[in-house]
Amino acid sequence: MDLVVSAVVMAHPRRLEAATALRDRHPELDMSIVTDPDPDGPPDALRTARRAWRSVPDHATHLLIVQDDMLLVDDIKDQVYAAAEAMPGQVLCFFTEWGSRSSHALRLATVEGADWVPVIDPYIPTAAHMLPAGIARRLADYAGEVPDDVLLLHFAKQEGMTPYISVPNLAQHTPVTSLMGNDLIQGPRPAAWWASPQGLLGSKVSKQSVIPHLLIFEGYSVCWVDGQFIRTHNFLDQRFGIDLRQQLEWFVEAMVEVDPAGLIRDVVAEPLLLQFWLTVLAYGAVAGVAPHEEALRTLAPGSLRRFVPFSVLDKLPELVNPVAHQAIKLGSSIGKNPSNYM
Repeated sequence: MDLVVSAVVMAHPRRLEAATALRDRHPELDMSIVTDPDPDGPPDALRTARRAWRSVPDHATHLLIVQDDMLLVDDIKDQVYAAAEAMPGQVLCFFTEWGSRSSHALRLATVEGADWVPVIDPYIPTAAHMLPAGIARRLADYAGEVPDDVLLLHFAKQEGMTPYISVPNLAQHTPVTSLMGNDLIQGPRPAAWWASPQGLLGSKVSKQSVIPHLLIFEGYSVCWVDGQFIRTHNFLDQRFGIDLRQQLEWFVEAMVEVDPAGLIRDVVAEPLLLQFWLTVLAYGAVAGVAPHEEALRTLAPGSLRRFVPFSVLDKLPELVNPVAHQAIKLGSSIGKNPSNYM
């Protein structure tokens, strides 16, 4: 059967102008627009998502759903068709925000040259996602009164499906006010790395077994290890024999090297900077080299956006990335774990 990807923009009537502009920017996708059936009701993306999932036409093999506040890469049609061909039966996401758990997996996957990373968040990012047509139809009537991204996760778990995120992201979140209030709760949420792949997306899935990340609400560094979570300082001790005292000594030495005047610590509190440093130290320990530079540039603002003024977010990569590069170099000297990408 030939692939046919149907595309739809899901929108609130108040953002119909943005949805129309998105549709018009990509005539090659022939996108339809579905709107919230109860626009005066309480904010609930699931209502619109159900309409979007239900909209898949009979002749389509796949459905691409894009929210009205997204930007897409110029070659989006070629990329989604390549994705549908390479991963035909999967739940595929083309966006993950820069501070999500999965954003760290995406950064580390650039070391492998992988096309996809499994979702490790407690939701499946639905801002730009593609489903097999049959899955979309079933989701439209799948029971649940939770947010659409959580409902999709529940469905995937029930079906034994692993959802994936593209490397890099094909969609970018535009800075508009969230109808759900997420801007105030979570801060800005651009993509972890928005770009067109050098070639077409293939089927290479990341095989990482360890993913360090900084929790955006708690400000604490943890490692995802084969599906379980462990605090990063404990992981470094257990895996590499580097106890907490040694880690703290290394951090003090790092600050003398890269922040002798304390300019970084004037912006990022030292306890939080320690957790950031531990995260990137673990990056180096498990990957051996730095991720793609453009993906690494979103690490500091994505991880720290709830703890620093929004006005400094654009400056954080230049300010904090020297800490990241020092930590990765030191972490790589510990010795790349050869099993992390196996």
